[in-house]
This record gives sequence, C-alpha cells and structure tokens, in this order.
Amino acid sequence: MSEPTIKLHQIQFLIQKQYGLYVSKTSCRKAKLRVMNEHMRDFREEFARLYDYAEQLNTINPGTTVSIRTSKNTIPGKEVFMSIYICLGSLKSGWKIGCRRIIGLDGAFLKSVCKGELLSCISKDGNNQMYPIAWAVVDKETKDTWSWFLKCIKHDLELTEGEGLTVMSDMQKGLHLALIDVLPNAEIRWCARHIWANWKKDWRGEERRRKFWQVARASFEVLLQSKLDDLSELGVGIVEALLKYNKEAWCRAYLWPCTYINSL
Repeated sequence: MSEPTIKLHQIQFLIQKQYGLYVSKTSCRKAKLRVMNEHMRDFREEFARLYDYAEQLNTINPGTTVSIRTSKNTIPGKEVFMSIYICLGSLKSGWKIGCRRIIGLDGAFLKSVCKGELLSCISKDGNNQMYPIAWAVVDKETKDTWSWFLKCIKHDLELTEGEGLTVMSDMQKGLHLALIDVLPNAEIRWCARHIWANWKKDWRGEERRRKFWQVARASFEVLLQSKLDDLSELGVGIVEALLKYNKEAWCRAYLWPCTYINSL
C-alpha cells in the first residue's frame, strides 16, 4: 500500500529476492487488485463520514468553514465526492487581525491512491513567517476549481473585489483567469522563482542567475533598465526571452507602494 503504482515485474522481483519463489504476473495482478480493493473500501467508508468530520471541526474550532462538493451524475443514484474546502475559524480571524494583505496560491499533486490535487492559500504574518489560511482537495486544477476555491476564500476573508490585496501565484492559466473574474481589483503578482525556473531552461549559468535576480530586485525603472542592459551582454536574445514574462507582474520596480512595504 506504500507503493500503489508498483509494477508487476517489480512485485515478482521482490518475491523472488525475499522468498526465492517465482510468481507469475497473473498471480501478482490478482493479489495487487485484492489488496487495493480492500484498501479502497476503507477509503469509501472515510469519504462517507466527511460531513461528520466537518461537524467535528466546527465543534472544536468555532467559525470554521467546510464546503463539500459532490456529484450525483457520475454514478446514478449515488453521491460521489468531488472536492472539499477547509478554512479553520482561528486561521480566518488571525489573518484578519494580524497578517499582511497578501496571499499566495498554489496547487500540488496528491500521490495517494485517490489522486487529485491540493490547492492552498497562505500568507505572511507580522514576523514574516508563512501563515496557512485555507486549503482544498479537488480532482484537478481548472478555472472552475480555482474559481470555487477563490470564492470561498473571498467570502471567508471578506475580500470584496480585492481592493488593497496582493495575490502571488505561479502563472497557472486557469488560476490567472479565475483571479481576474473573482478578485478583479487585486494586484496580481507572479512568483519570480517560477519565472527563473522556466527561463533558465534555455539560459543556464551562475552569472545569468545572478543577473536575473538583480533584474527582479531592481527597485526603480532606471535601475531596472540598467540591469537589463547588463543581462543583454550574456547572450543574443536573452533579454527578449525574459521579457516574454510581463515585467510589471514580477519586477520590484513595478510594485504598488503597499506591496513594497509588505515585502520588506
């Protein structure tokens, strides 16, 4: 169960190595399916108790928001889990009272038997430490799932249309479109580290890495242009490739004053 994606030939090798026995792939397949089916029954029982879990969270942490989406169209006559959103009451009130007006959004693959993706929303507290706000489990990252997640956050944090809010993300297409729809007045920023990770695939080297961060951290436009000129000496077309990423979304020179104060 710790390796649900294990291949049949790997199972054969482990049995032969540990027990000195040869087992056919057919036997390995049957055994794997039996174990997986027994384990999945446990998962089905746990999913059936999600509403109990939500009620318990509200009991021990008043003000908690738990939103569960299900579908009755996938399997006729049965309620099938689609996604769950959780924002603990203490985290919600803590962000409103003591955190900066900036949130970061990201998604990560879940590698368990049930798969899916984890969407998360984090912020920065007064000590400049990471502060978790809310998270959701969905089947996949799409504009629809991001819009649903953002609408839940918008309601819990009372974000109105995003006035005075900065949102940091990694340029995911579905997320960007959802942000424009749900929080049209928020300042949308892109994560420079993700831009560096994509850009460096074609422009490797320690000197280029150093120049990239000088560009990203340039605090006013004249200095930014000077750093871009320095960068241009490290390759033909290198600056043009970098400016394919809208510089106003990730360079410090274009930060709104409130965002710059928050980033210090």
